[in-house]
Amino acid sequence: MRKAFMAATILVLLMLVLVTPRLIGVQEDISSLPRLILNYEEDQLVVFVTSLSGTYLYRALFLNITPMGEANATERHVENAHALEERVPLNETQAFVLETEAVDRRDSRFNLTLDVNAQEMEGDWGFSLLFSGESQPRTVSGEDLSNSPLVTLLERRELT
Repeated sequence: MRKAFMAATILVLLMLVLVTPRLIGVQEDISSLPRLILNYEEDQLVVFVTSLSGTYLYRALFLNITPMGEANATERHVENAHALEERVPLNETQAFVLETEAVDRRDSRFNLTLDVNAQEMEGDWGFSLLFSGESQPRTVSGEDLSNSPLVTLLERRELT
C-alpha cells in the first residue's frame, strides 16, 4: 500500500511539473536555445550564432569582438534574425574577447564570453579557447575546427 502511494505521489508531482507551465501560459521553447558555432576556413575564424533548430527567429542577436590590447571592437547587432555570422581574419587579430548575446521572443537573454588566442604553428592555426566560468582553456587546431566545428550553448542570464 505504501509503495503504491509513493508511486502515485511521484506521478502526480511529475504531471504537475509538466502541466503547470502550460496552464499558466508559459511554455519553454527548446528551439529558442541559442548555440555558438566556431569554425575555421581559410585563415579566418568563423563565428556563428543561431538556435538549436536553426529556424528560431530571435528578437535580437549581438556579437562583440574586441582584440586584446586594442580599443577597436567589431560590434554586430541584428534584430528579428535567425542567425548572426562574423568572420575574424587571423592574420590581423591573434587574440580577442568574443561576447555574444541572444534575446528570444519572450525577452529571455542568453550570453557567452570567450577569450580566444590564436597562434600559427607549422602551417596550421592553434586555438586556445577560455569560456566564461571555466578555469582551464580548451585547445584545438584549425584543422580540427575545419573538420568538426566547435558547438556550445549560450547560458541563460537572469535579469537583476
